[in-house]
Amino acid sequence: MQLLALAAMDPGANIHDRSENIDRVAAAIERALFAVSSGHSTRPVHVKTLRSQKLRMLLSHRKLLQSKAIAVENDLRATLRNFGLKVGVVGTVKFEARIKELVEDIPDLVTLIEPLLIVRRILRQQIGVLHRRLLAVVRSISAVMTFVTFGYLTDAITASKH
Repeated sequence: MQLLALAAMDPGANIHDRSENIDRVAAAIERALFAVSSGHSTRPVHVKTLRSQKLRMLLSHRKLLQSKAIAVENDLRATLRNFGLKVGVVGTVKFEARIKELVEDIPDLVTLIEPLLIVRRILRQQIGVLHRRLLAVVRSISAVMTFVTFGYLTDAITASKH
């Protein structure tokens, strides 16, 4: 307690002020210790299970990879727009082919665009890995399987198998 009290003191204050600071800090520490020991300051908290923490991590990592892949795609679009090339509306599958089609006549641009296309491809592959893991977790949860038997999620789960 003396160490905490000394830290709270003002070195420029006189001795009378220092003793008041020490008394005030000591009283605050005693109040805090009493509150903790009597249970008045503690509240029950919800502790998440290891399974729910793993699921949250899976979801957040999948979302992170998705946002980075979208950012890379938007950067590619912006880079090409600077050269007067517009990608247009194109799906995820045909995006890389469209980019290569646009830059095939400009060799300098091909060498600059290719690394980003590789990064995008790898990100999309890893998103697929995490998505399949997520679907496996979803299939193992009995509550979700109840929805599937009623047909609410049948289309989503059967589509993901293909």
